[in-house]
Amino acid sequence: NLHYRPSERAGNYPGSLYLQVIHERRARKITLSYKIYKEEWDSTNKAIITDNPNRDSYLSQARCGIEEETSRLKAIIHELESKNGYFEVEEITDVYHSSRMEESGEHSLKKLVSRLSRNLSRSGQERTARAYGSSLRSLLLFLNKTDIPISWLSPSLVKNYERHLKNQGKAPNTISFYMRNLRSIYNKAITKGLVTKPDQNLFSGVYTGVQKTHKRALSRNQIQALYNVVLSGTKDRTRLETCRRLFFFCLYARGMSFVDMAYLRKNNLRNGIIRYYRKKTGQLLEIKITPAMQEIIDYFSPMVKASPYVFPVIDNNSRKPHRTQYETGLTTQNRLLKELARLAGTGVNLSTHMARHSWATLAKEENLPLWVISEGLGHNNERTTYIYLSRLERSILDKANDRIYQALCRKNKQPEKNGRKIINSKKVRNTEILIPLYRR
Repeated sequence: NLHYRPSERAGNYPGSLYLQVIHERRARKITLSYKIYKEEWDSTNKAIITDNPNRDSYLSQARCGIEEETSRLKAIIHELESKNGYFEVEEITDVYHSSRMEESGEHSLKKLVSRLSRNLSRSGQERTARAYGSSLRSLLLFLNKTDIPISWLSPSLVKNYERHLKNQGKAPNTISFYMRNLRSIYNKAITKGLVTKPDQNLFSGVYTGVQKTHKRALSRNQIQALYNVVLSGTKDRTRLETCRRLFFFCLYARGMSFVDMAYLRKNNLRNGIIRYYRKKTGQLLEIKITPAMQEIIDYFSPMVKASPYVFPVIDNNSRKPHRTQYETGLTTQNRLLKELARLAGTGVNLSTHMARHSWATLAKEENLPLWVISEGLGHNNERTTYIYLSRLERSILDKANDRIYQALCRKNKQPEKNGRKIINSKKVRNTEILIPLYRR
C-alpha cells in the first residue's frame, strides 16, 4: 500500500511517500525518494494528483517510479512464495533493499554477514556466526535500518555507534566485542573485493581491546572442595555427580571448552591421545589421556554404548538438532555447577568456562612459560592467554621480589677496605646500581 507522510515542519513543505508491506499481520515500511505537497495527494484513492502544470513532469515521474517499485515488490513476493512457501515480512524488505543496492553497484552488509555466518556454521563455528549476526543487528538497530551498503561504514559512523553503546551503559568488553566483530566482517569484505577503497583507520578511533574482568579461576582449595564434596543424600545426586565429572574432565584436559567436550567423538580417542579440532578456531589439538581422564571416560562409557560421542550430552537418536542439545546441556551444566559450588562452600558463581581459566592459572603458578600455556589452551596468540590468567597472590609476588632483591645484593657485594667499598668501574652494570653501595 502507498502512504503519504506530511512534513512536520511549520509551513508549506513537501512530505514523503512510503510503501507499506503487510504480511502475516506484520508491517514494514519502504521509504521512497519522492516528495509531494499535501494538495498533490489523494487520500481517498491513495494516489498522486498530477494536475499541477509546474510539477506535472516530476509527479508523472514519481507515479511511474512507484509503479516500478510496487512491481518489484510483487515479483519478490512471488519468488519467495515459489521457493520457500513460508517467509516473514522482513525477508521481503531485505531482498528488496539488497536488489536496490546491487543495481546501484553497492554491496549489502546484511547479505555479506548472512553468507559469512552460513559458511561459519557449516564449518562448525556457530559461536562466531552468531557473534557476527548479533553485532550486525546491534548496528542496524542503532541506525534504524534493515540493511546498509558496506560503503556506508565510515570512521564517523563507527565512532557514533560506539558513543551510542556507551550511552546505553554497555561495558567496555561488550563494546569491544561488537567492534571487533564488525572489524572482522569489514576485513573479509576487503578480502572478497567488496570494498573499492578500504579505510585502514576505520576502527582506529574506537575501543577494540579486552579489559581484564573479575577473577574467574578457582584456587587449589576451591578445586579440592569441589572434588571432595559429599553428594549422597542430596537432591539430584546423580545429575550433580555427572556435572562434577564433566567439569573435572574439562579441567584435566587442558581447560577443554564445554562445547568441544560435548562434541567429542569416540574416534577422537586413539592410542591414549585425544585429537580434536576446536569449535571456536578450527585448530587441531592433541592431549594425552591421563589416568584421571580415563576414569571419567570409563564412568560414562555404559551410558554412551550406542552413541558415537564420548559423553552423554548429545543424543544421535534425538529429533532435536545437535546444536540445540548442546545448548540445553550447557545451560543445565551451568545451573548444576552453581549448586555444586554452593554445596562445596566455595563462594563462587561457578560456570563451565572457569575450568579453562583455572587450568591456565594453575599452569602459571607452576611457572610454565606463557607460550606453553597459550599452546595448551589452543590460543592463536599469547594476548588472549594473558586475559585468562588470574593475578597471582601478593605473597607470591613479594617472595619473588625478595629473591630478586637478594640476587641483586649478592651481585653488588664488593670487597671492603678500611670500612669503605671498592668499586671497579669497569665491572659496574646497570643492574648493579639498583642497590645503593653505601651505608647510612
